[in-house]
Amino acid sequence: MPTGHEIIASTPEDTFRIGEEIGRGLKGGELILLTGGLGAGKTVFTKGVMSSLDFDPDEVTSPSFTLVNLYHARLDRSGDKVQEFIARGDMAIDSAVPGYKVRTMALPYGIWPKNRQLAWEGSWTDPKTKQTHTYKFDAVLEVAGGPARSPFDPQFNPHSINRIEAIGNDIAKQLDALDKNKNRFVK
Repeated sequence: MPTGHEIIASTPEDTFRIGEEIGRGLKGGELILLTGGLGAGKTVFTKGVMSSLDFDPDEVTSPSFTLVNLYHARLDRSGDKVQEFIARGDMAIDSAVPGYKVRTMALPYGIWPKNRQLAWEGSWTDPKTKQTHTYKFDAVLEVAGGPARSPFDPQFNPHSINRIEAIGNDIAKQLDALDKNKNRFVK
């Protein structure tokens, strides 16, 4: 496959189509590096590539919003390793993006550890280096519960924020349900 060519797409549909065309030309072992700011089309391009390889493009998510997805630890079954799992994830992000302050923890599988506070605050000492890594998140996201309360709502809890896991037309369904109940907009 040729290298060093510039291809300009003017719409997301063009970007997806170009991704599909490039995907169809892949033989295996190629390395494709994508750079660009938020909204540049990296995810749409990747969806096109994956579509051409018979993967569901809806399974492709933006790495800008999921900076690291190392593994999905079962925090409820992790015992004394909860802090290690969370600290190692935080350390991995710091090694990829030095100095980046992780402000939000998305619970793997939406399952809380037995000691809930460890989801947003804790520390772990690496037995090899004897260095202690401390983490403290402003917010914890769950995978369940429908839309989150407004931060201006007195019942809002930043350490337990509901989120909608959207697949297919789930967002449209949720918005329709909110419209039906007259709860779609925050006053």
